[in-house]
Amino acid sequence: MAFSPTAEALLCEAKRISERLRSQLTLIHAGSKNATTEQRVNSLLQKVGLDKTLVKVIWQEGKPEKVLTAVCISEKVDLLILGAIKHENFLKHYMGSVARKISRNPPCSLLLITNPQLKAQSLRKVVINGLEHPKTKNTIEKACDFALAFSVKKITVVEEINPKEVKTKIDDNLSLEQAYHEREELQKIEDTRIFNILNPLPIGRQTEVSIRCVFGKVGYSISHYALVKKASLLVMNSPDNKLGILDRFFPHDLEYVLSDMPCDLMIVHSK
Repeated sequence: MAFSPTAEALLCEAKRISERLRSQLTLIHAGSKNATTEQRVNSLLQKVGLDKTLVKVIWQEGKPEKVLTAVCISEKVDLLILGAIKHENFLKHYMGSVARKISRNPPCSLLLITNPQLKAQSLRKVVINGLEHPKTKNTIEKACDFALAFSVKKITVVEEINPKEVKTKIDDNLSLEQAYHEREELQKIEDTRIFNILNPLPIGRQTEVSIRCVFGKVGYSISHYALVKKASLLVMNSPDNKLGILDRFFPHDLEYVLSDMPCDLMIVHSK
């Protein structure tokens, strides 16, 4: 809960999300509590129609990323909602904004909203990471739960395959055909894996679910896919390790998405 130009819109988004998920809404302000700041918070709550007796407000001084991380851990937060800009300038990218810093070492699942709205907007298309990884099953399940709570019409699970997985080197027509068949086999294996995750989920007929396989750099490929398909939300696994400054100079996986977000981004933390 920061006093930024988008504070009211972000609070409206948080209100709608907490209502849809039937969850407790907690506001965290990294700053001092005094008559002025308390009045500003109460004014915002009144504007968006939130009963201050039903909302928990936590005040704690310190660096925002450290305060947010500490409170999320102590309060056992399931989802932290943050405002974020799609494109960061050179200095912001390498020094890191609050949203990006927390994304690189998340204490819980995150939802980064790039363009918060005062009025509800339909969640049209959700793109979910389908990477072969131990975290992916949980990510897909949580992402589908979230999408279905907002009656999303289209869910796409994107499998990213590194082109190096195709072992055949192409140097003539025969090797080209062999490489093509190898790609087809890899895609069949990936499709089966994702289908086995999706099949037990309670997804109704009103929601279209599809699986797409793309060959390319992990992170960059799915980000580009979400951009081209004009997705409303991209859902990714949380990073395996804490990402540092070198990862920003040599981007990979999640860093590709964080450097130039194609849409709102959810990072699912596997507890």
